[in-house]
Amino acid sequence: MIFLLRHADRSTSADTLSPTGRKRAERLGHMLGETGVSVAFWSGAQRTRETLSPLQQMRGDALVIKKPQASSGLAHVNEIVTDIESLPADTVVVVVGHSDTVGPIIRGLGGGSIAAIQETEFDKLFLLCRAAGGERTLLTMRY
Repeated sequence: MIFLLRHADRSTSADTLSPTGRKRAERLGHMLGETGVSVAFWSGAQRTRETLSPLQQMRGDALVIKKPQASSGLAHVNEIVTDIESLPADTVVVVVGHSDTVGPIIRGLGGGSIAAIQETEFDKLFLLCRAAGGERTLLTMRY
């Protein structure tokens, strides 16, 4: 299973989360804390790291957090896709990206296309399920 989302609500004055974003990050940590998630990817932007922080607090050493070498663009997307595809199929992963990277990562992982994530949308959560036979199923949720 791969959870993919845009970072939580950002502050208008800095590359950090707003109070609403911090609450949303806490909700995410609570939602995913018992899923067995063991690998998380963030983009390098502080807001993506802050979105993962409550989940990391819950999972402790059971959660490995990875930051791709490429900070943006197609190289960033391809690096995350390659890293995820190299993991065992039963690994539970979370990817916190941006409005312009979540869709390409989903597509790269075989989940198909999604509608563009709007600049004001911070609550979409995608779950990409990988079946043993290679089939992919994408669910769209809100949190």
